[in-house]
Amino acid sequence: PFTATGRVAKANAPAVIPISAEAGKPLSIRLESATLGLSLTPVLRVLDSADKQLLRAEPAALDGPIDATFTAPKSGEYK
Repeated sequence: PFTATGRVAKANAPAVIPISAEAGKPLSIRLESATLGLSLTPVLRVLDSADKQLLRAEPAALDGPIDATFTAPKSGEYK
């Protein structure tokens, strides 16, 4: 397990956090903003090294958290 913190510099600007993943090993991802006192509706995207989107998730409610699972198709770096 690990925790990562990102900063959104301006509206609609992404906060990119690189991760390493093993092929076939699921990663549970939780993204929160409201619990930190931020009024922000997050969108979670996982991209491969060619910037191909492999996962996209949005909260069920405005300012809500995102809970998602990502299973890498191959071992390597993702963002």
